[in-house]
Amino acid sequence: MQRSLEASQYFAKTYQRLLQRLEIRQSTSRTGSRLDGTAAESFFATIKSEIGTESWPDRASARRDIENYINDYNARRLHSAIDYQPPATMCLA
Repeated sequence: MQRSLEASQYFAKTYQRLLQRLEIRQSTSRTGSRLDGTAAESFFATIKSEIGTESWPDRASARRDIENYINDYNARRLHSAIDYQPPATMCLA
């Protein structure tokens, strides 16, 4: 996903066609709302710090590694919002 700010170049037709060709979904925040992307930005910052900025040979490899990380994160990581339980445990309750 590619997050756009309010700059007009992100809405140009050629740019939007490029995103479509690369199968990248464009996301925009509501005007004046700083909180729209906070959770996503935090999540992607965590992924970058855990996985790094590794390059993958293809999209399928990147998807596999990221899905593996997310599955592991959800199975084992403790979260304060749910009484320090892993999300997978809470889903089974």
